[in-house]
Amino acid sequence: MAAGCPEQKKPEFERSDMEQAATGQPEQKQPGRTGTIPEEPEEARPGHSSPTKIQKPVRAGNRPVGIQAAHLRIRDDWLARAVLNFAADGPDALMHASLLGSECPLDLCQTLLEISPDTSLPISARQSQARTQLDRAFIQGAIRWGRQINGKDMDRFRRVSTAWRSRVESVRNWDADRLKESLTEGGTLWVLTPTSDTWPSQLNDLAQRSDWAPPLCLWGRGNKDSLISCSKPVAVVGSRTCDLYGSYIAHEIGRQAAIQGHLVVSGGAMGADAQAHWGALAARGEEYTSDAGSTVAVFAGGLKRMGPLRNRELFQAIERHGGALISEMHPETIPEGRRFLLRNRIIAALASTIVVAQARYRSGALNTATWGAELGREIYAAPGRIDTPENTGCNRLIHQGKATILISATDISGICHAPHQSGTYPVVGSFQSSDLEDDTGTAKSREDTSDQIEKSLPEQEIAVKRQPMSKKIGSKSDKELEPGKGSEDDLPPLEEIPPALEYLTEAENCPHVDPEEVILKAIRACCKKGEAATVDALIRTLEGNRFSGMATSSQVDTVQLVLRHLGRLELEGKIETVNGSAHLVKQDQASH
Repeated sequence: MAAGCPEQKKPEFERSDMEQAATGQPEQKQPGRTGTIPEEPEEARPGHSSPTKIQKPVRAGNRPVGIQAAHLRIRDDWLARAVLNFAADGPDALMHASLLGSECPLDLCQTLLEISPDTSLPISARQSQARTQLDRAFIQGAIRWGRQINGKDMDRFRRVSTAWRSRVESVRNWDADRLKESLTEGGTLWVLTPTSDTWPSQLNDLAQRSDWAPPLCLWGRGNKDSLISCSKPVAVVGSRTCDLYGSYIAHEIGRQAAIQGHLVVSGGAMGADAQAHWGALAARGEEYTSDAGSTVAVFAGGLKRMGPLRNRELFQAIERHGGALISEMHPETIPEGRRFLLRNRIIAALASTIVVAQARYRSGALNTATWGAELGREIYAAPGRIDTPENTGCNRLIHQGKATILISATDISGICHAPHQSGTYPVVGSFQSSDLEDDTGTAKSREDTSDQIEKSLPEQEIAVKRQPMSKKIGSKSDKELEPGKGSEDDLPPLEEIPPALEYLTEAENCPHVDPEEVILKAIRACCKKGEAATVDALIRTLEGNRFSGMATSSQVDTVQLVLRHLGRLELEGKIETVNGSAHLVKQDQASH
C-alpha cells in the first residue's frame, strides 16, 4: 500500500475468465518475454518535451534500482493525481476506472512507477505482480462504475496503459520538490482535487457518462474560492465570429448574471466567450460591495498556453478582479482541436444554466449545449434572423426542442435562481464580506454598509466616489470604484469615466461633432493598420486618438455605446458587419 493511503480491507472480488487472463499467466508460460502488452512507438506528449530516452537501469536483485523508493517521492494526493493526469494526457475513462479500482491515487501512481515500459528487459516477479495489480484495478473499477468489459476492452487497456507508463518514466527519478515545481510552474498555479474544499462538486456529474470521466484534478490561477461562490453558475457560450447582435447578447447576459451574484462561466475564446467575461467584469465595476459575481474561464490547453493572445488583457482582468482561470490539462499542454470539445464538458458541468448567445450550424457552442442536455442542465438559445448564418445553430436548437428560447437579455430572472451575494470575494480594503452581517447574523442593508465601506477606503478614493459623474450606458448606478482582491495597489488606475466613453460622450453633447463620424474615423484607422475593426479594436483606437496608453479593463463600459452607434451606421448603410468586424460600405454600393 502506498504511503498516505487509508488502511481499508480490500473488497472481495469474484475471479472471472477475463481476470484469469489478466493475471500474468502468459508470462509464466513464456518466461523471458515481456508479456501481453505490445510495445508501441515512443511519442512526444503534446505540449511537453519529448520523453527522455529510457536507459536500461542498473539492476539490484529482481528490480531496477530506484523502483522500490518510487513511492517515497510522492506522498500527496494532489501530486499523485497530477502525475496520473500527466500520464493519461488528459481525461481518460480507462484511467478513471483504474482509479476507482485502486485504494487511492497514491496506490495507482505507485503501481505505474513499479512497471518499467522498457520491454527489452526481462519481467521481474515484482513487475509481473504490479501488472496484475494494474489489470485488477481496472476490472474492479469498471465494475464499480457499472461497466461491463470484455477481452477487447482488456486489450485496449493494456495498449493505453503502456503509454501511461512511458510518460511516467520521464519523471520516475524526480523527487517531490522537483515534481511540485514543474506541475505548479514554480508555485504560480494551484491544483484542486475532488478532496479539496473548493472543488466544484457539480463536476462529479460527469461520472454519469461511461465514455468520458470527470477531471482528475484542476490547475488554476486567481481566486479558487470563486469556483464555489455560486451554487448554480451560468455558462454563456457562442461563436468566435459572432456579430454585433451575438456580442450584445453574450455581454449583457454575463453582466446581468454577475449583477445578481451568479458565477459566469465561459471558455475565454474570442467572440461570445470574451464578451460574456467582459460583461461579468463590468458588473463588478458597478458595485462597491461584494454582491456582484465573478467569472471563470475554462481552457482547452494548459495554463502556460492560454490563448488567444489577443485576450491577454481579459485574462489578467479576470484574475485581478476575483475570477479564476482553470484547466484540467498539464500547464504545458498545447490546446489541440480535440481538446476544445473535451473542455466543453467542464463548462457544461460547472453550470446550472447554459445560454447560447449565437452559434452557426457547426459551432463548438452547440457541443457545449449537447453536453449540458445530457447532464440535465437548462439550455437557452437566443433566436436570430433566419437569413443570417450566424444564427442557424441557435435557431435549430430551439426548433428541435433542445433549447428554450431566450426572450430577453436584460431580464434573466426567469432563467436563473434567486439573486444572491457572491459568497467568497472580498471587497477593497479591510472590509470583508463577513461584515455584511451584524452581530445577530442578520444581513445589513446596503445603506448600513456603505458608511463602513467608505471608512475602509483611502480618502482619495472616497473623494472620487463622491464626485458627480455621468450615467453609464445601460447602468442603474454611477461609476464607482472597481472592487479588487488585495490592496488598492493591485487595481488598475481609477478613472471617473473610461477614456473612450468620455470621448464619445463629449462628441454626443457637442453640436459640432458627429459621434458616428468619430466611429467611422476609428474604423478607417483600423483599416490602415490592417486590424479587424472589432468592438475592442475600435475602443482602443478611440482611446489612442485622445489619450495615451492601451485600454484598461474599464473599456467594458463603452461596449454598449459603441454597439449603438455601429447599429445606426449599419442601418444607414454606411457599414456592414462581417464576422464581428465592421467594414465601410462604398457610397455607390450604399446607393443601390
